Amino acid sequence: LDRPLRVYVSFDMVPRRQISSCEKALQAAQQIWSEATEGSTQFERVNEASEADVKLIFKPQVLQSGVPVGGLVDWSRSIVYRDEMPGDQTTANVSIRTSMPSSSRWMRFEHMRHEIAHELGHVLGRKVGIHVQDEGREAH
Repeated sequence: LDRPLRVYVSFDMVPRRQISSCEKALQAAQQIWSEATEGSTQFERVNEASEADVKLIFKPQVLQSGVPVGGLVDWSRSIVYRDEMPGDQTTANVSIRTSMPSSSRWMRFEHMRHEIAHELGHVLGRKVGIHVQDEGREAH
């Protein structure tokens, strides 16, 4: 992108006391991608969903075809013309689980960070199999 990826964040039924952990995991995941791309990938937080490229929602449960998953993304990338110049436009809806499956325990920071980094990797067009080192763990 020729500008920062604009991210809108919301919390669906997430306890107030867990929000700061979600925020820290998001910041850490964004930092992973910023460092992995040597600063060419930047993120900008926006306050309105209508201004966002990425709408990220934290919620206790995320399901794919009825099966619990840590995160899920629905994204698209297209070519748009601005002032007769082509550029890309990315849009995505990202859901991140905040509670452990079959439990009311919160997801650990490391798990949320990994899930966010993984889903953002899809948004950034990274294919499965491309790995980013995450403090001794691999995010892909």
